[in-house]
Amino acid sequence: PWRAPGAGGHPAAVAPTRFLHDAYRRNGFEGRLEISHFGIDIDRAPKPERTDGKIHFGFIGQLARHKGVHLLVEALEAIAHDKARLSIWGSEQTDRAYSLELRRKAAWLPVSFQGTFPVEEMAQRLAEIDVLVIPSIWYENSPLILLQALATHTPVIIADVAGMTEFVPPLEYGVYFARGSATSLAAAMEHFTRDPTLARAMSRRIGYERTTRHMVDDLMRIYEEVA
Repeated sequence: PWRAPGAGGHPAAVAPTRFLHDAYRRNGFEGRLEISHFGIDIDRAPKPERTDGKIHFGFIGQLARHKGVHLLVEALEAIAHDKARLSIWGSEQTDRAYSLELRRKAAWLPVSFQGTFPVEEMAQRLAEIDVLVIPSIWYENSPLILLQALATHTPVIIADVAGMTEFVPPLEYGVYFARGSATSLAAAMEHFTRDPTLARAMSRRIGYERTTRHMVDDLMRIYEEVA
């Protein structure tokens, strides 16, 4: 938030999602409030074809309990293993006990722990998977990995929480599941394993065109109008 210079200026704020916009209002913010979604600068090339016959799910992010990675491993255990595999990218040093728990749960599953990678390789990593899963058990607010996935034409499975669902038309860009439920997540994953053509069909219509230039244009316009 900021206040226009000079006497009598009015406070203004920018929110990256409708979810945060509404939270500001519920908490008494009465000034000018605009929504400006985050911009993503990334290679938007079409997703490459794959023919290995398995749906490649992926998680990219912090290996911490509030991110719900354990739910993803539990859900994978509940579906047909011959039709799916999972890659997990994230540092195992952040919470070593939790990372060890994940490895124990995944010991007999088609799961690979890939560690971390430079942010410049984000498009390459997303190109390797068919579906990105964001199983958070807390309230996300427009996570950049979600927007990066959409920009690279990657279908997503997300927890059904505001802050993410506003970017994902259901069954067009991805599938929702009930936050905190491994059973519901397994059912969402089975949408893709039962129909191997679904991820490719979604990929062809998924997109996210906003870049950091759009964000700058929004902020300059708002600042000029307020100031």
